[in-house]
Amino acid sequence: MSIAPFALLLAAFAPSVWATQTNPATWTLARVLNQVAQRSPAVLAAHAGIDEAKSHVGQARAHWFGTVDLYTISNHYNVPMLIQPITAFPPPKTFGKQFANDQLAYGIEAKLPLDFSLRIAAEVDAASAAERASRWNARNVELQTLLTASAVYRNIQALHGKRSALEEELKALRKAEATARSSFKAGLSTRLKLLRVQSGVENVRAGLAGVDGQIASLKADLASLMGLNHWAGNVTPLTTPPAHIPAAVGVAPFVQAAEQADAATGYKVSAAKRALLPQFFIGARWNENGRNGFKDDFFTRDIQLGFKWNLWSGFGQVSSIDAAQAAHIQASEKARGAQLKLAAIRASARARWHAQALAWEANRAGVAAAREAADSAQGQFKAGLLAATSLLQAEAALSGSRAAETATLARWWEANDALRYAEGLPPMTLSAPSN
Repeated sequence: MSIAPFALLLAAFAPSVWATQTNPATWTLARVLNQVAQRSPAVLAAHAGIDEAKSHVGQARAHWFGTVDLYTISNHYNVPMLIQPITAFPPPKTFGKQFANDQLAYGIEAKLPLDFSLRIAAEVDAASAAERASRWNARNVELQTLLTASAVYRNIQALHGKRSALEEELKALRKAEATARSSFKAGLSTRLKLLRVQSGVENVRAGLAGVDGQIASLKADLASLMGLNHWAGNVTPLTTPPAHIPAAVGVAPFVQAAEQADAATGYKVSAAKRALLPQFFIGARWNENGRNGFKDDFFTRDIQLGFKWNLWSGFGQVSSIDAAQAAHIQASEKARGAQLKLAAIRASARARWHAQALAWEANRAGVAAAREAADSAQGQFKAGLLAATSLLQAEAALSGSRAAETATLARWWEANDALRYAEGLPPMTLSAPSN
């Protein structure tokens, strides 16, 4: 239930991908997720939560084994008190030595509860269920962190796609600028036409600067998820879609966590009710008592077998039961809400998956049409048959179509990752590890 299986799985596929990278600064998604799994503060905190829950189970079980205490007591009485039991008194002439105002005692005592009421057993069951809930909750934190990291990575890929489209647009406009300048110098075109193309060039450059700023911001977010102060790596190009829609093979861990939390509160109700029953115990003690300095000392041994039955505690026990029952109702409703949330995640992700698949196909066709229109506009502009405004519009349309194609592909992968999260799986599609 920990992240270890995910980390091993990602690490197994990552080396084959890394070996194909020509740029050592390029990080695949597998490598990023492996780093997140190992270094993310949220993931490490989740592991600490599991250790804490384990400790609570140990605390609950410890009550079965009772307690052993070593003690020392110094007593001062306002009147002389017996040091030894009356059966140990010596002859009458030394009788007065057996009394003292200041006495010192030490010993060891042990007490073992007899859990006939099964109250301790209920507390152990509650702690065990809470530990299982902690494990599932930690796994959910891990998967959510991986899902967030994957989404940031996809957004960076989408922005790189937009940047690539803007760079292609800039190249085309540079050519158009050269054509307009040559025409202007030859007296075949106006300066206004050249200025309009130059304005378009500057707008694209401004767009590139804006995209670079967004990429830098997302890289900072990704660095924090990876537990790093700074990350300057590159992402791989996003070119291929998911192979197929993920099948329903599991359950999201947040549902399991909610169900175990519900079970834990149920055991708490049982423990609170069983606290009303008599509580039995067995005890033993060895004690030595005497004057300060242990003069005229005497030791005793005793064994106890008894029970305690609380008859009145100011309605404290009744309030404890009411509180436990209210917590159980709350946990039950949270578990029901988790089931509803899972159904909503699945339905939404499946709808987005199919929608983005159709949108990507449409965008691909749109890129082809926009490319043809831009090529035609470039030819007409070069021949002096097209206004600069129309050329700028054609190139902007092509750039927008290219960027939309990559963005749609990124959203498609995000929907795919959301479906895998709903099945309790990390956002890694092993059939396409390069993405």
